[in-house]
Amino acid sequence: MFVTDTIPVESDSMRLELGIPPDMLKNLVGYMLAGQEGDIEVKGIEDDVLWILVKPADRWVGGAVSVVTVWRNMLVESSGGQYLMVIPANPILREKIEKISVALSFDGTPSITSVTPITVSSDKTTASGEVKDIDALQFRTITAYFEIPDLIRYVVERANVKVDLATNTIEAQIHVRNAGTTPFNSMEFYLGKNVTVSSTTAGLLKLGHSWDAGMGVLTVSFPDTLKAGEGIAVNIVYVDRNIARQTDGQTIVRLPQLLNTTFADYALTVKTPPAESLSFDGEPWSLKVVENNRREVMFRYTDIYVTGRETVRLTVAEVQTFPTPALLLLAVAVVASVQIITLRQRRTTRETPAQLTNLRKAVEKLVETILGELDSLKREKPAKPSRLVEDQTRLVMETIAEVRKGVKTGELAAGLNTLDKLVRELHTTLQAISKTTEDYGAGRLSRSVFQRVSNEYRKACNKTVGEIYDVLDRISRQG
Repeated sequence: MFVTDTIPVESDSMRLELGIPPDMLKNLVGYMLAGQEGDIEVKGIEDDVLWILVKPADRWVGGAVSVVTVWRNMLVESSGGQYLMVIPANPILREKIEKISVALSFDGTPSITSVTPITVSSDKTTASGEVKDIDALQFRTITAYFEIPDLIRYVVERANVKVDLATNTIEAQIHVRNAGTTPFNSMEFYLGKNVTVSSTTAGLLKLGHSWDAGMGVLTVSFPDTLKAGEGIAVNIVYVDRNIARQTDGQTIVRLPQLLNTTFADYALTVKTPPAESLSFDGEPWSLKVVENNRREVMFRYTDIYVTGRETVRLTVAEVQTFPTPALLLLAVAVVASVQIITLRQRRTTRETPAQLTNLRKAVEKLVETILGELDSLKREKPAKPSRLVEDQTRLVMETIAEVRKGVKTGELAAGLNTLDKLVRELHTTLQAISKTTEDYGAGRLSRSVFQRVSNEYRKACNKTVGEIYDVLDRISRQG
């Protein structure tokens, strides 16, 4: 249910305080401004009233401000599409309200039986009127009885949304259940304009859909009608070039609205490009390192109404690559040609087995040091990875490069390339741990966030270490 309160403002910078009864907080799931730019903040309870502060981003436009609040569980269904609704007629203010105009309307085809204290229209589809003389810090109620036989009531039990920043692709899985008595076989999803829809499915089954580009609305048809209590998980894949923007070195990712209702559980996972480190505002639910040093950070929300304006902020330090000048490429090619000739002449004297033994010892020593320092993250005052790790990593990289001089092709060469990649990934993860530990020490991260993030990094390191040992075993057999 949406309630729009339009309040006159005396100046274009005036702040507004709107109050609601504290026991209604459990029913309030969202709020936004209509036609204005500004901020809304729940302040807390004072004078037995829960206060909401509304202030302009810069200046209000016009002489009034409209605040939209979103409510849930406000309808009581008696039987056969008959409902009772009791709502406040006014926002609570700190001063007396001389007069307030109230209008009530419904989706579907309503038939209003009665509304107190305002008047029902002649066609029984709307109601309107005035409520007068409301004292400061007080509110009046509107009680409505009505019928809407075709009212569709559903709940979104959970939504898992993944945003890939490298491709601007959104993968959304929405679990919907029919919570009413009216069956339905399609739903409208609000994706926004200028997006490209790739697919709509339910499990392995393709779903029919129609796309209204002008409205940004995707209508998805179900394979069967959803009866009372039945549910479906709808998967939507689409591309939205405006899902994220860059501001002051931060990546700001917008939460897709998807549906005009409340989500019991909404999980947003953002997948970054290859990154050396990642930081963020707020507390993530989880963080993990995936392929090619990309990060997946999840934020989770409960009982949220998504307006499409909510965002998460990330600071992504991407892995930098630099183009090689053409002259340098030519020089590298010439050196490589000379090296190939030299290697062919000295092929019988290479010392690969001894070098492989040295390489394994260097890697094992590095891994032992890293695992020891990862354990320190569990302490009350964790320390950043030491200089010793950097020195041992450099030694491993130099040893890999030395062994490579005698091997250019075959399975051994491929194994060395994989080992090089894994060691670099491990080093990048350690750098991220170092940055996270530094942020925690400086008070930029809470203890709970640090523990959650460091646990994910530790899991990533352990996974990479296991892969390194697998590659070392293969290399040893090839040597």
